[in-house]
Amino acid sequence: MPSYPTSVWVPTTKATGDTLQAAHVNDAQDEIVAIEGGIRNGTAPVNSSNSTVANLSVTGGSTFAGAVVMPRRPSVEVTHSTIQGIANDAHTVLSWDTESYDSTALHSTATNPSRITLTSSGLWSLGASIDWNQNSSGFRTMRLLLNGTTLLNVATQNASTATAGGQTLTAQRQTASTTDYVEVQGYQNSGSTASISSGGGNFGMSKFWAIRVSD
Repeated sequence: MPSYPTSVWVPTTKATGDTLQAAHVNDAQDEIVAIEGGIRNGTAPVNSSNSTVANLSVTGGSTFAGAVVMPRRPSVEVTHSTIQGIANDAHTVLSWDTESYDSTALHSTATNPSRITLTSSGLWSLGASIDWNQNSSGFRTMRLLLNGTTLLNVATQNASTATAGGQTLTAQRQTASTTDYVEVQGYQNSGSTASISSGGGNFGMSKFWAIRVSD
């Protein structure tokens, strides 16, 4: 009888000059047949640790005795801790020095803090909210840009006459690159410098985020 699948086969040690017996060959054949049958018929147990399975299809009931660790979906949300001035009549890239969360190093507060880098291919959901200070002159614009040049979306509104004004903008981007990056630009033409609040403004805005929603 084969040892598999209840135990590991331990053949007897052979010495020089021993004669190979039919029983020895039969034992080896029994183990091979049992292992092949287990694999072919789906009854082979996998008891090893740190196993990697490219594709797993479970047709019957299964029990997981240990922790099941799922890969983290790339996502990030950033804010900035200080008020940022936006010069009159100039598109200005916003800088973000605080990370609310960053699951897979999509942003750096030290290198190019204006950017969220889309480090894996797939469909990304992108968005930003900015909170302008009170000013009744001109209009306010925010833009989402890809790689500093490609316009993904834009929002424009008149200046607020009573209180600070909030803007929110979203976009989606399908990318096959792992180096594409997105930025937020602010623009205003009040006639003087206007400011964008820090992370917790009047509307709790001034945030920038991205999440990969599918491959």
